[in-house]
Amino acid sequence: MSETNRLTEISSVLYPTDFSNASLEIGKEVVHFCQKFKATLHLLHVLETDAVVSMYGHSLDSARDIEDGVKETLDQRLTEFSTALQAPEDVPITTALRTGTMAETICGYAASKDVSLIVMATHGRSGISHLFLGSVTERVVRISGVPVLTMKD
Repeated sequence: MSETNRLTEISSVLYPTDFSNASLEIGKEVVHFCQKFKATLHLLHVLETDAVVSMYGHSLDSARDIEDGVKETLDQRLTEFSTALQAPEDVPITTALRTGTMAETICGYAASKDVSLIVMATHGRSGISHLFLGSVTERVVRISGVPVLTMKD
């Protein structure tokens, strides 16, 4: 795909979600965007193994056991989130749950599914909050091989 028409040929959109209310509201806008472009919507949630280890203070093996127990619940939340978007029938939705590092997993999924665009919500943090919390969206923008559209929640 050439640089000049990269955004005119949007056939699939990746929207990573954290299941927040803000994510749902932006997701509804993404559905309308997909409808206009006749694009497939990919909903992705990333379970970060390192976060499970640090939150619960367990070993990586224990974290994997916890992770396995959480996956079924997260799959259900993805289904519920997809339904809550109230997408019309002409917007096909694919859901996926992946484990890994947030930004790298999002970009890896985008590459493996050949998505045309990643849409990410940004919380607009600044100063100390941004310094300590970092920004998954910012990292995705830096390392993504496809265009990234950011929307402030």
